[in-house]
Amino acid sequence: MSDTSTTFVPKTSDYPNAQVKAREVIEWLILGDIINPVISDCILNNEGGYRISSGAIKLTNDPEGFNSLAGLHTFGLEIIHTKTVFDTGGNGLDSMRCPGCHAEVLTEDYSFIEKWWSEERTTFTCTNCDESYEINEFIFTPEWGFSNLGFRFWNFPWFTTQFKEDLEGILGCEVKIIHQHI
Repeated sequence: MSDTSTTFVPKTSDYPNAQVKAREVIEWLILGDIINPVISDCILNNEGGYRISSGAIKLTNDPEGFNSLAGLHTFGLEIIHTKTVFDTGGNGLDSMRCPGCHAEVLTEDYSFIEKWWSEERTTFTCTNCDESYEINEFIFTPEWGFSNLGFRFWNFPWFTTQFKEDLEGILGCEVKIIHQHI
């Protein structure tokens, strides 16, 4: 079996006080019995993450899927609070369209990622309509996110819309959902 992840990424490239907000979300999830409070090796990195708790079943529309995945070794929450390109796991991009004029603006060299990463740029100008937009406003297919904050759930079944809305309320902004299969 391969692993999957679902990452909730704020639609802002530079989330203010990302570490403080990450801690607030962790405390909210612990209080709701969504995650266990102790860091363990339940995710796919060396730093560890928070194992999904039994109360998380209320976050999915697929309780049978939840119960079948709960026994996996990799079944946890990874917190990312460094500048990251949240992608689908090596599948590339099919399209990047302007949010204003909907023109295709993806270039083969993906130079916009390097500009975002190295130049501290968060806005880009559409080559078609000459309007500037924050990178997360562009329409990516498949969905990608660019931020210094992300919440990656490993091997969790589909989330309810309510969870996304609750998380957006705590973060104070919209989030993108990035699905990855490795």
